[in-house]
Amino acid sequence: MPRGQRTLEATIAWSHALLGDGECALFRRLGVFVGGFGLELAEPYFEKWDLPAVELIDGLASLVDLGLVRQLEANGEPRFEMPDSVNAYSRKLLVESDEEQCCRVRHAEVVLASVEECERHYCEADQDDWLRRLERDHDNVRAAIGWALDGSDGAIAVRLGAALWPF
Repeated sequence: MPRGQRTLEATIAWSHALLGDGECALFRRLGVFVGGFGLELAEPYFEKWDLPAVELIDGLASLVDLGLVRQLEANGEPRFEMPDSVNAYSRKLLVESDEEQCCRVRHAEVVLASVEECERHYCEADQDDWLRRLERDHDNVRAAIGWALDGSDGAIAVRLGAALWPF
């Protein structure tokens, strides 16, 4: 690994070391998200770990304060993303943990629920709003499909494909 990358990883590791146990778990579990995420994906994803929305928002605020997560705004709603190098470090921690498969399954389930909800709005008055939402989460949809097609869950892959056909 080039020296500059080692230094960057050391900087991220230093910021990570400042986190409490709950924030570490939050940071690691966010490693499944690709290209950012809104609360509409994060809240149901973290329900698996009984993390109330208030604690999720507080944890995200902490990660934003440390520069590990960026907060953006999309259509008046908060959206979060990790810089690529930070996301790679988060994924590395997730892979090293015993939670990776559980997190991948949960991410795919949440993305599937979102895509199927979007499908219910095709050809309705609010279709454009839902299509924009789906477009914002395009990277997460692709990640969920990729995970499912890699042999992890054919049923989720088929359901995602079926729900996405008009898109």
